[in-house]
Amino acid sequence: MQYKGLDKKSISNKSPKKHRITRVILRIFVLLFALLLSIIIALNVPAVQTYITKKLIDSIREKTGTELTLGSVKIVFPKVIEVENVFVADQKSDTLLYLSSLKIDVKLWGLFQNKVDINNLELENAVANIRRENKDSSFNFQFIMDALSSKAPDTTIETSLPWIMNLNRISLKNVRGVLNDTKSGTDLSFNINEFESNVKDFDFSKREYHFKNLTLKNSSIQVALSKARISSKPKNQNSSSTVVTKENIASLDTAGMFSGLKFSTDSILMVNVNIRYDDNEFEKVNSGFDFKHISVTHLNSLVVNTSVSNSGLLTEINNLSLEESSGVDIKKFSGITKLTPNTVEFAKLNLETDRSKISADAKMIFSSLNSLSSDLGNCNLELDLKQSVLNPSEIELFLPSLSTAPIFEELKKSNIAAAFKANGKVNNLEIENLSISGFENSKFVSHGHINGLPNMDKINFNVKIDLLATTLSDINKLVDPKLLNGINLPPTMNLSGELDGSLQALNANLNFNSTYGNVLLNGFYKKLANGRDTVELKFAGNKINVGKLIGDSAFGNINISGVTSTSKRDNEPIVSNGKVQIEDLFYNSYNYSNIDVQYVIDGDSVITKVISDDENIKFNLLAKGYIRNQEKKYSTELELSSL
Repeated sequence: MQYKGLDKKSISNKSPKKHRITRVILRIFVLLFALLLSIIIALNVPAVQTYITKKLIDSIREKTGTELTLGSVKIVFPKVIEVENVFVADQKSDTLLYLSSLKIDVKLWGLFQNKVDINNLELENAVANIRRENKDSSFNFQFIMDALSSKAPDTTIETSLPWIMNLNRISLKNVRGVLNDTKSGTDLSFNINEFESNVKDFDFSKREYHFKNLTLKNSSIQVALSKARISSKPKNQNSSSTVVTKENIASLDTAGMFSGLKFSTDSILMVNVNIRYDDNEFEKVNSGFDFKHISVTHLNSLVVNTSVSNSGLLTEINNLSLEESSGVDIKKFSGITKLTPNTVEFAKLNLETDRSKISADAKMIFSSLNSLSSDLGNCNLELDLKQSVLNPSEIELFLPSLSTAPIFEELKKSNIAAAFKANGKVNNLEIENLSISGFENSKFVSHGHINGLPNMDKINFNVKIDLLATTLSDINKLVDPKLLNGINLPPTMNLSGELDGSLQALNANLNFNSTYGNVLLNGFYKKLANGRDTVELKFAGNKINVGKLIGDSAFGNINISGVTSTSKRDNEPIVSNGKVQIEDLFYNSYNYSNIDVQYVIDGDSVITKVISDDENIKFNLLAKGYIRNQEKKYSTELELSSL
């Protein structure tokens, strides 16, 4: 082959040059690769890693002027970081941070793509103390942030991708921390002996956090609110109110409460956890449960299938037990809780304490959470209190004022059993199978309708009393026998009937039966617009054993009927009148009959007229009395027809 302008000699001279350049380039690449490989190998040597890290720490120490030490660092590319014995002091030479061991299994190459992909994080023997003094607006770690930040203002426009963080497993052992924020009046401390979580999905950008399990054992948390925060409150704020108000509820819905959050976990296990809360703006109460000072110990619980989203909340408590310093001792609590934009439901609730056992299902349906305050009456309620037992001593923990009632000490000696169902709208409730029993032989059974709730001024009801039964032995436990001096109550008593009306106008039809006789009672109570209270009664007593009632064997049974009317207005005297017919009365071996009694009471004046048409004694008696305290006067007129 012929080459124009080039001979064989010129070609042969250029070939060695080309080969030399190629060899030089290859050598450079080999040297660079060897250098890079050497750097990678060196960076995998713990001593080198520790040396480089300590140099960085020395630089930070010089900038902050505080003590900062590091035991060792071990990085195994591409995924393992181990740090030991880190100590950071604050500017007052107090411990800011100490950790004995931190191990992170992370995909390091992902950091170059704005991804933090942590397969496993283990932290052991760590202490953090974060403080903010009242006179200072910054926390005790702010000096580190200032030292690491650039002094020049950042004028660059952020165009990088957002950081994505994924977690798989977290393990904490013996981790303690303190947050002492004097400025806001908040003290928080925790001691985590053992915590572990296995994560399904963890996405900060989407606010999605899904766990297989969360486990906390032998740990404690304390929260204290100090009086220092009072000065930051508006003067017209009610400092004693910590409950959700109507105004709070009116602004809530599930989307607002959870605001795009998606959280779920297959199980949450807590073993021997202690929780303490103190609002030191309020003094501790001497007795009963103190909502401002709560100390829970030995909290054990297993909660499964928990989910939170804009659709609502669902959680199932398999078992929960705890003790509280006031005396609340929950042996077992379980149930399913469900909250949606239109429903609040508590299903299969079971609560057991030392002396009480409660089982119930409850559900409320509403148009929105706002309607709980704006239109509670039209919300639907389904409540089923299954046969439950409650001891009054445990009620006293939440209502300590009950202890001042004379009968309460006796009540605490006996359990109260109760069960009922309530269904319908709050303003139109159907009560079914209401049953309450206590002491040895006392029981109340009822059913009916209640309308008008929650407005007490509009409430009206129709209640059927199926049974109200008790015994003398039970009454003697509640009433001092001295109050019944001269009266002997029947050994057994029961009442049935119907109550219909409202708190302003009530009709009653009652049937009282006892071992000493029976009474039928029909009457009404009405509060008139002018403020006058009026009561009218019709009654009929059958075979009432007067002798037994008053302890006088000279008397026997009485059959009696009558009508009475009584009215009274504030600051005005009582006005009453009535007619009573004694059909027969056994006395001194003789049965008297056909005796009529009429009376009128008008303030301090009393007039009584007795007419006897008994075949053995006929008379008319007129008795008048003036019973003012200082001026008592009496007069009688008797007209005896036969004896």
